[in-house]
Amino acid sequence: MRILESGLDEVRQRLDRREAELQDVESAAENLRQQISQSERAQEQAQDLVRQSAAARRELEAEVITLGARLEENQQSWQKEQFVARQVQDALQNQITQLQEQLREKSDQSRSAETELQQAKACHP
Repeated sequence: MRILESGLDEVRQRLDRREAELQDVESAAENLRQQISQSERAQEQAQDLVRQSAAARRELEAEVITLGARLEENQQSWQKEQFVARQVQDALQNQITQLQEQLREKSDQSRSAETELQQAKACHP
């Protein structure tokens, strides 16, 4: 009987050890399931961030294209304004030159007329 009791105790101890091992395995499996779940959530979040980043990049690229087009328009407009300003400046410079020439001619005519007047006065006292 003692042998049977001893054998039974040994079987119970083995069974207890097996149950403890099974609980350890189940606990480890639960930990792994939680880690997998966390990993899957992290992967989903990373994919969301990738999608958001791609959308933001597309928006920025579109904005850069729009700003580039506006810059080109502004540069062309500025160049046209500069061209017109140079034409106006050249026209005004030509007018100034013509007016200066006319002034010299009038001044010369005025001196000539004054000289003739003084000569006429000198001849007819």
